[in-house]
Amino acid sequence: SLKPKDLCLVPQRVALAAQRDGWWVRSDIIWHKPNPMPESVRDRPTDAYEHILMLTKSARYYWDAEAVAETASTPLDSRARQSFGGPKLNTGQLSHAANHGKAYRDERDGKRNLRNIWTFPTQPYKGAHFATFPEELPRRCILAATKPGDLVLDPFGGSGTVGKVAAELGRSAILVDLAYTQDGYLPLAQKRISQIQVKLNVQG
Repeated sequence: SLKPKDLCLVPQRVALAAQRDGWWVRSDIIWHKPNPMPESVRDRPTDAYEHILMLTKSARYYWDAEAVAETASTPLDSRARQSFGGPKLNTGQLSHAANHGKAYRDERDGKRNLRNIWTFPTQPYKGAHFATFPEELPRRCILAATKPGDLVLDPFGGSGTVGKVAAELGRSAILVDLAYTQDGYLPLAQKRISQIQVKLNVQG
């Protein structure tokens, strides 16, 4: 049913297929790229983002919100947001909702809950692989969804970015990729991961 020049909407189709298969679609995260790849298009905007689907296998799951909390843009005692979550007061005092924490329910100690728009640039890679993503992308996902010592699976291992970041964060990783036997990417991944020196906490 696709027409010439139609978007395929692959992320949306994957999300719907995952729901039909029993997965929970918990978030559609946008990775905003400040330095997107130029495109030779004249009749539409240049793509500057990608979708990251957060899927879970049950309604309850592990999620470390503190590990990926962002710096809050507004101080907790600011009057500028006193009406958020409650009526605005003319006395200069915080509203009832704000006084009870509802207005700032996602801000703690200068931090706020992770937003679903992630802005960071693409990252250059000197190896012979042309589809690498920046290390910040798997770092956020691993920190939020796993604990130290957990096992991370990357079914499209590529140059080993996920394995490298997992090792740096004290996780184990399994990487799978057809290109490891067909395109010679396995040495790239092995080299990247082998350069990681894991810090050991030895107690006598």
